[in-house]
Amino acid sequence: MINSPRPRITSMGFWLPCSESVFFHHDEDSDILDTKVLADHRLKQLGEEHNNLQASVFHRLMAVLYHKHYTHVYPLPDPVGVVAKKDKADPKAIIFAAAPEGNGPLNAGQTPLHWRDKDGAPATLTVRGVALLVNDSGYYLWMVVYESAYGDGSPDEAINDEARTARNHLQEHIFDCIGGEYFSHYSGSAEDLPKVTSEAERTQTLKSYQNDLRGMLTFYQINLILEGLYNSTLDPRIFFASESEEQIEAIKKEYSLAQFINLIASPLKTEHFLKPEAASAAWPSAAPPLAGPTTVIRGTPSGVALLPSSAISQAEKLPSYGEMELINDVIALHTPDPANIEQSRALAMRFMDDLLVNAVRRPIIQRFLSATSDKSLQTTKRRVERCRRALLSEMLEVTHRRQPLLQIEPPDDNQGERIEGVDEDQLRGYVMLLAAKLPLITTVELHLKGIIEQYALWKKHSGSPWDSWRTVMRSISHDISRLETALEQANMDRQLEEEEQIRAEQETLAELERLRSRTEETISPTFSLSINYFANIAALIAVALGVVATFKNFPFVAPWKAVSNFMFWVNFSYLIIYAIMLGLLYFSIQGIITWFLRLRHRNRKHAARSEERFYYEFDLRLQAPITGEKAQALFNEEFGKGGRRSGLPYDGGDGKPTRNTYRVQRTAKDAALHKVYIEADLFLREHPRRFRAARDKAHAILVYEIRFHSPTKGHEYILQDVRVVINHRQILTMEQIDYIKQVIATHFVNCWITDTSWQLKTKPIDALFTLNHGNAS
Repeated sequence: MINSPRPRITSMGFWLPCSESVFFHHDEDSDILDTKVLADHRLKQLGEEHNNLQASVFHRLMAVLYHKHYTHVYPLPDPVGVVAKKDKADPKAIIFAAAPEGNGPLNAGQTPLHWRDKDGAPATLTVRGVALLVNDSGYYLWMVVYESAYGDGSPDEAINDEARTARNHLQEHIFDCIGGEYFSHYSGSAEDLPKVTSEAERTQTLKSYQNDLRGMLTFYQINLILEGLYNSTLDPRIFFASESEEQIEAIKKEYSLAQFINLIASPLKTEHFLKPEAASAAWPSAAPPLAGPTTVIRGTPSGVALLPSSAISQAEKLPSYGEMELINDVIALHTPDPANIEQSRALAMRFMDDLLVNAVRRPIIQRFLSATSDKSLQTTKRRVERCRRALLSEMLEVTHRRQPLLQIEPPDDNQGERIEGVDEDQLRGYVMLLAAKLPLITTVELHLKGIIEQYALWKKHSGSPWDSWRTVMRSISHDISRLETALEQANMDRQLEEEEQIRAEQETLAELERLRSRTEETISPTFSLSINYFANIAALIAVALGVVATFKNFPFVAPWKAVSNFMFWVNFSYLIIYAIMLGLLYFSIQGIITWFLRLRHRNRKHAARSEERFYYEFDLRLQAPITGEKAQALFNEEFGKGGRRSGLPYDGGDGKPTRNTYRVQRTAKDAALHKVYIEADLFLREHPRRFRAARDKAHAILVYEIRFHSPTKGHEYILQDVRVVINHRQILTMEQIDYIKQVIATHFVNCWITDTSWQLKTKPIDALFTLNHGNAS
């Protein structure tokens, strides 16, 4: 009957990098080939010693697919020159067949194959037979026979809907075979456990994937996928970790084996693997159009396409299977005739030789190329470009261009992969990761090149998907190479900058030593003035007493008689001598007192220096623009009088901010570096105590580096660095250090910077205020 139900076939395949050496290890796998493949091709369960993820593809398939409901296996050597009989030569391909429930014998302990829907519910279609063909070129091809509820005369829409349902069920089976939503990079070893950040990765490990026989992929293949083509670590949201732990785990789960296989798996139409007249009879609505003499009909992942004959190898083999012939062969693979095993092997040889032709290989490879080009290569290229833009913004920020650098960014970045708020070191690490993982993609390129040339999938590479894929790959390699060069240059610049910073610190320390040596030998102006007052008063009293004593001991002589009075001149001479002696005594006493006080002052300073054994340095790299007026005000020490009651965080009088040293370094005709040294006694708490003021303050040296340059119109000053050095006799508490940071930011940095975007802020927190009492978290 026209509308009577009948079996139909659906197919799906994908390609993964593989080669002869990866597919079969002669020394390790020959024993499996000799002892585990039975004469009737029944698949035998392997022991736990074969649960090795670093084994060959053949080894892993033999260990896993027994637990995925496959019952028969056909290792096949190269069909060229091999007769249809059991041969112990190294296999070039292997076919597995599964026995659905009620459609064939099962091995002891095996359960029949049940199709499942995405939600785990039983499938609505009945499976008649499943065959999986894997060869050493990396092709994985499934052929599934299912019982269709519609005959040949049924509506095309109903048949197509049923076919889509069958492909969805097959897709779920493929996901189960490769390990499902496995995504973890954690090996399962105790050494790597501290690096694991999510609970899902702790429970889902490569060790469990291996020992629990979760999937049939080898470590070689998993590594190429999860570390190369589909690496979650390359996602900026993961690498720069700007999301919460729950969000990061959700992002990592997007990079699973099932998600990747879903991208590269190609659903095949009958036009791909059936001869044209058979495909036309099986799917009348999808019959290929008539082709002209210069075209060849070939299938694509989305349907039938007309390809120029120049794109197809003249020597390639065309499909030769009829529909019912292929359906019967798929079923026969899991129901071999015990009396005629050689016939089953011959059937498997033909299955490999006649089914996997270029008409099947080409759409599978084309799907792999298009999917990885879009989701792997193009995504990587976009990330490299984002990284380059972020690096350029970071490097040019210190040039203080008159116009800010505005670069093109995607207007709608739905992926959230925009790179912002990262520094040069993080960008360097990201580029290093890209460069380190690029060889994995290069390995994939080498495998692709080998099979495309081996099977002549495209006679002319120009304009082919392979040519487009290689173009993107070369572009990525070139971009990463240039980005590494830029980072290397930036690193050299930073090393030079660090050398300049070291010289600046040495210069600061030398200047501090000179300041200390000067202050040890000098007495403060207030102290010197007190000594002078004391000496002058003492001298005045001595002179007054001498005059009184002189005129008291000698009689009074009238002025008009003084010239002729001998005693008057004697007394006057005594008075002069007495005054000279008093003057000498005055200067001697003043010198002795000054020497004594200076010695005592130096000893006290030296003792204080020996007690000030705790060193605190605050080095602020600012690169902040300031106005010429602010630069001049800084040079003129316009800080304020200070004092305990002034509300300012520094002492008044001798302890107020005072400029004591100034240096200038001319680097060009329009550039110079000004260094202003300021001394101040800073309070260590907001409200210093009256009787413990000495304990609540510390002497500080502040070094301002102001760069003058004129990049465009006018002149500009850049507050390049502020360095604060404090020595104290006691260990400062976290509260005191936090207070000093606040004082430095508010009263010694922000007061000179008019542009608030360059000022140091506590909300959002500036890096200066990390690791302190108020922001320890």
